[in-house]
Amino acid sequence: MRFILNDDQIQVINVIELELYLKGVVPAEIGNLGIIEMEAIKAQAIAARTYALKKLELDNDRPYDILSDVRDQVYSGNSKRFKLTDLAVDKTVGEIAVYNDTLIYAFYHSTCGGRTEYGKNQFSGGDKSYLQGVSDNFSSGDFCKDSPLYRWSESFLFEDITKSIRKNLPEFVSAGTDYGSVTDLVVTQRLKSGRVEEFAVLFDNKKDPLVLKGRNLRMLFRGNQGNLLPSKLFKISKKNSNSSGFTIIGAGNGHGVGMCQWGAIGMARQSYNYKQILKHYYRGITIKKIY
Repeated sequence: MRFILNDDQIQVINVIELELYLKGVVPAEIGNLGIIEMEAIKAQAIAARTYALKKLELDNDRPYDILSDVRDQVYSGNSKRFKLTDLAVDKTVGEIAVYNDTLIYAFYHSTCGGRTEYGKNQFSGGDKSYLQGVSDNFSSGDFCKDSPLYRWSESFLFEDITKSIRKNLPEFVSAGTDYGSVTDLVVTQRLKSGRVEEFAVLFDNKKDPLVLKGRNLRMLFRGNQGNLLPSKLFKISKKNSNSSGFTIIGAGNGHGVGMCQWGAIGMARQSYNYKQILKHYYRGITIKKIY
């Protein structure tokens, strides 16, 4: 461990060898699976190794290389290690994903809901030819269909959305401003994948709608527990009987770029190997062993 005094706080940094680090990442990211999903676990190990090494390539002025939560990769240390995930790391030791002999940005997410997203639509610097939007199937049903968030729905009252804007998006409502109550929500722009790119919120005391994009769009639907809307792949159902609310019907969980983890699990269950899985989600890549 390394301890750094940062103002009036002590910052604790876990210094660890890469392959051991991965044994704390892989189970935290993809879970405790069975032998039938071994190829998905291997694919996750290579994606996580590639992601970590890519972070090491990037210059930063921080005293650490990578964060231990969803801002980078979830790392649980020794607390949630399993034999199969340890084995997957050992079986793929030193293997990485490259494009034109360069480490890729190995983004991944929980569930794509049927189609992954183009990297350029989600991340700065994500305009890479290997980060394409691809169908999560080979014409025989989506690979990620077993995910608990493959399909989902959330119901809201217009009153709750009005409160959410004031609480979660204060930058759009200046002090003393009263737009009144939300009266409708309209999708104004979608990406090719079907994910919502732009969204308009209409009020009874405001002529022009509030237009939201990106993370602000998901912040609008933040629940009481602080959770974001699972994904931007959704549609608005008809209002309820008294027009006091509405239901969102959605698909998938996460940003949708790169490898779909539940899709990888589905492919493994259909006997695809880890290289086939990775090459499906990262187009044109090569798997290379560097040590």
